[in-house]
Amino acid sequence: MGREWEGSRAHAFNRQRDDARDAMKSHLNHDIAMYQRQIDEKISELQQEGNNLQTIGAMAKGAESLLTQGKKGLDAFDHQLVQIRRRM
Repeated sequence: MGREWEGSRAHAFNRQRDDARDAMKSHLNHDIAMYQRQIDEKISELQQEGNNLQTIGAMAKGAESLLTQGKKGLDAFDHQLVQIRRRM
């Protein structure tokens, strides 16, 4: 470049350029960290939902087995059905 890019003007430009780069880097790092937190929260939410669905599935199988007991299992079946509805 020429002489105009030497000395204090060049140093000031380089400092400003470095400051701008550092500011962008900091902003991007913050955005990435926030996005990662959102992803982690969604994963956790979906895992909890999956666990809840597994529990409901197990409860439904238990309710199904109560139906095979005839009238004896009807009250227990009704109770189990209420429990399933609460979880949903």
